[in-house]
Amino acid sequence: GALCVDGRVNCDEGYVEGLVVGEGACSSPATTGRPYRGRAYISGGVVTNAAGVVAVGGAWGEGLLEQTGGELLGRSSKGLWAVGFAGGEGTFNLLGGFAEDKSDFYLGGVFTNAFDGGLHLNPTKHNNWPSHDHTAVGTLTVTGGELCVGKALNVGFDGAGVINVVGGEGAISVGSLVLS
Repeated sequence: GALCVDGRVNCDEGYVEGLVVGEGACSSPATTGRPYRGRAYISGGVVTNAAGVVAVGGAWGEGLLEQTGGELLGRSSKGLWAVGFAGGEGTFNLLGGFAEDKSDFYLGGVFTNAFDGGLHLNPTKHNNWPSHDHTAVGTLTVTGGELCVGKALNVGFDGAGVINVVGGEGAISVGSLVLS
């Protein structure tokens, strides 16, 4: 499926636990390929995420988050952003706008209990979590706009992570950069 946002979306704690795009841990494992595909496009407006969780492309899934404008705001330092995790493939293209993660950002794998705290992605709650799969691929491409990460940007923690900054119109600021 696809989600297109040009307005306001609130992902508040207790209602929606975060923005999850292209993730298959809640389904039966696929036998081949990546049948779990999701896409989200943000072109304007504001997406606020009180839980601070953004998960793109995990657990046999393939996810694309593309932002051309507006704001994507992770409002909790206790959440995390993960692009490509648990054997999934995730892509975040920031072409314009502002994205803010007050927590840790994982590009290409996360630690096994990364989503503890009641999220449906928690491996202790679902037998379909492929914690043994270390082939995650995460890609972050910034050609415009600004990405601010409050804590660490972890690249290749449990898989492969790639950062592309193209041209002079985009910016990334991080608390720390960890290359694994």
